[in-house]
Amino acid sequence: NNRENFPHDGGGILNFGKATILDSSIAQNGGDSVGGFFNEASGTATIRNSTISDNHVGGSTGGISNHGVMLITNSTIANNSAQSLAGIAVSGLGPLTIINSTISGNHHHQFLSAPSVFGAEITMQNTIVALNDGLRDCPPTSLGNNLFGNPTGCSTALHPTDLTGEPGL
Repeated sequence: NNRENFPHDGGGILNFGKATILDSSIAQNGGDSVGGFFNEASGTATIRNSTISDNHVGGSTGGISNHGVMLITNSTIANNSAQSLAGIAVSGLGPLTIINSTISGNHHHQFLSAPSVFGAEITMQNTIVALNDGLRDCPPTSLGNNLFGNPTGCSTALHPTDLTGEPGL
């Protein structure tokens, strides 16, 4: 628990360089802006076989904030909470690719759902995005075989192999 040690950005991990997170858990962190993992614009990050969960902030993002380049595979982003974005927030120039992962049970106190995109590319394949608080679970660019809980009203087109509805988690 890094709430006292890192009271601002990146309560769990703040990356400005190259980070590889393997078989790990980033949990129960807090901060003003990002609770779990903050990947700065200069950062390149890989998260594999890991869990980002139960991170809580009074500010913007409970789980992951990506401003650089990031790849998430075989991982879970769950039960994070924040004032505005709970699961994953993406901005900046770098892309985010999510494969074989689950984004679920994230809670925010305003209006945006996870993952949210601010000018960056998110691609997703074989991933569950469901049961996040908010208006809907809007899909990013789908590479297929995803399950989106409630994409009603989202502007992104689903891939023919994508499913919607209750994931049974």
